[in-house]
Amino acid sequence: MVTIPTSQASAIQRAGRAGRTSGGICYRLYPESVYNSLSPTLPPDITRVDLSAAIVQLKALGINQLTKVDWLTIPPSSNLSCALDMLIQSEIVDKDGRLTMLGLKVAEVPLEVDTAKLV
Repeated sequence: MVTIPTSQASAIQRAGRAGRTSGGICYRLYPESVYNSLSPTLPPDITRVDLSAAIVQLKALGINQLTKVDWLTIPPSSNLSCALDMLIQSEIVDKDGRLTMLGLKVAEVPLEVDTAKLV
């Protein structure tokens, strides 16, 4: 499990869970000065997560020009590049950027790419 810093918004949401069904108390295991130094919100998931599953689904839909996709939040090009490199190494995408036969099968399984490849 990877530990990542939280945001003030996430900390507030977690505190709300303490009294969801009845009265509750939220204990934070850090001082208020640390809370005040947290960013107000986290960046969008698309800028932080592995995009390989999204790329496989887009390619399965016939969308091969990933730079032409109208993303709500544009993912960093380094994230797209890393995901494509991993897909090529896994033989899910060929050197031309098209899904292989394995890639087409992976696209049918609603799991993360590595897990779908095992299945």
